[in-house]
Amino acid sequence: MTAVLVAAAAIALLGTTADPDLWGHVRFGQDILASHHLPGTDAYSFTSDRPWINHEWLAEVAMALAFNVGGASGLNLLRLVVIGLSLLLVWSHLEDVDDLLRLQLVAVAGTGVLLRVHPFRPQVFSVWLFALMLWLITRAERRDSMAPLVAVPLIMIPWVNLHGGWIVGIGTLGFWIATRVAFRRMPSRRVALLALVGVAACLATLVNPYGLDMWRFLADTVRVERPMISDWQPTFALPVGFAALWLIPAGVAVVAMMRGRDRIDWLNAALVACLGIAALRVSRLDAFFALATVFFLGPRVSRPGEAVATNPTPAASATGWRLTLVAVLVVIVATGVWQLPRIKVGPGSPEPDAAQFIRDHRLEGRMLTWFDWGEYAIWHLSPRIRVSIDGRRETVYTDEVYASHLAFYSGVPGAENYADVIGADYVWLPRALPVVQTLLARGWHGAFEGPVSIVLTRSAPAGPVRSTSPGGVRMFPSF
Repeated sequence: MTAVLVAAAAIALLGTTADPDLWGHVRFGQDILASHHLPGTDAYSFTSDRPWINHEWLAEVAMALAFNVGGASGLNLLRLVVIGLSLLLVWSHLEDVDDLLRLQLVAVAGTGVLLRVHPFRPQVFSVWLFALMLWLITRAERRDSMAPLVAVPLIMIPWVNLHGGWIVGIGTLGFWIATRVAFRRMPSRRVALLALVGVAACLATLVNPYGLDMWRFLADTVRVERPMISDWQPTFALPVGFAALWLIPAGVAVVAMMRGRDRIDWLNAALVACLGIAALRVSRLDAFFALATVFFLGPRVSRPGEAVATNPTPAASATGWRLTLVAVLVVIVATGVWQLPRIKVGPGSPEPDAAQFIRDHRLEGRMLTWFDWGEYAIWHLSPRIRVSIDGRRETVYTDEVYASHLAFYSGVPGAENYADVIGADYVWLPRALPVVQTLLARGWHGAFEGPVSIVLTRSAPAGPVRSTSPGGVRMFPSF
């Protein structure tokens, strides 16, 4: 059963798909590498109306380097290395746990972070650095020493430049420090040192190209109301698989509290509970919840007396276990080699014939785009085409621009004028949207129509193009 669990978790982690923003992440990273500076304004969209605070610039540089060196294989290898480092920290932390349970808990951690690392995006770096922060905190607890905590502010420096998940890291660290100061008797010197670690960690996040503007940007933009982003929806409002992946660490937490209630640190249990509740409210926090559960409560799943040293394995069982482990490793390695160059383009992407049509007909100008296709269009169609919106959302767009697009897509009365308001030359949308028929009735012309999308132009085309091919299985970054 453990072999099946480990193999299933590993195989799930090895496969990946192209997140709608992957094209943009790689392109923006390539731009930084080429220009050796961070652009302050956006050149890819004609509706961007705020300074560009690229809070993921370092992640994008890493992704661009990996792609430039190894293409899709390089990208996926970088993703797998970061995931591997995260799980290695989990494995290291569970050094006093029976080997079988140790593997099970690593598989639980891998399953818990799956949705945040399966498509490659900057959030994978937050998973790794959060695991590293927890590893340092638990080392400090285990050794009753402040020394491991000295490194916590240092990891905040790359984290603030890689992904906005550092906010969760600071919040978790702050909760851990505050509860210890409030509920534990400790020398005033240790209290001062804990406070110093917290302050130093906050100050370390100022080591970024934008300084305090990074704080202001995130304070203005981080919120839970993001209607088109599934990651930001409540877990219970999403398909049942999301809840199932939340229930796995939740089950581990319950078992740990039942079996180890006389050995458990209830302050850490409270921290895990807070992260679990937060993950119910915002789905994308589930990875942090899973990691905190395994780090803080995982060792308590074992009953007293089940440690490695007091539970020797019989020779026959050990041989069978080794053979099983070898078989699992062979399956995992073979799957990894096969999956490495395969970053599948998801089913929500437009058919390749649409982008090919736009390029072949040398369309040039402003295109009102579907939200998820913006960075796909940037990769394939810029600089001839500038998009109206893309996955950067509040990074380069104000709330008004974002809300106007949502109203336009939804067919809110009067919102169909938005294409005229922004001076769009073309419209590229999913053909099933009701607003498409409204635009056709108002004088727009269907220049291309496929099974997924439609391209509308203001002037009548010489001959409309229709495609019936969805394009089959595609790999990043091709059409």
